[in-house]
Amino acid sequence: MPLYDIQCGHCGHTEEIFRSLDEYDALPDHCGSRMVRMISAPRVMSDIEPYQAVASDIATGKPPHISSRSQHREFLKRNGYVELGNEMPKSRKAPEPDRMEIGRTIKRVMDEKGIRA
Repeated sequence: MPLYDIQCGHCGHTEEIFRSLDEYDALPDHCGSRMVRMISAPRVMSDIEPYQAVASDIATGKPPHISSRSQHREFLKRNGYVELGNEMPKSRKAPEPDRMEIGRTIKRVMDEKGIRA
């Protein structure tokens, strides 16, 4: 989905917005009038800078020299490594409440407060 720079013709406020090609002309309003698309340079994301891995590769037994995103992904996958922050969240089942303990706690608090059931 393309990223566009838009600007308010009244106050000069600028924003970046994502729009599909189907929504090319669907621009938001600001200061009571439609914002206009600005001409801006395309944004190109560069590849990662080459680096020496600190972990050993199971294929060679030595830390490899990584020079691209694809090499980085292949190295992680081949070795079963997970990049910190990209791991899949583990589903956690909420523990079942101990109903007997809840009842005892309610009774104790009611006794402390002098409340009769």
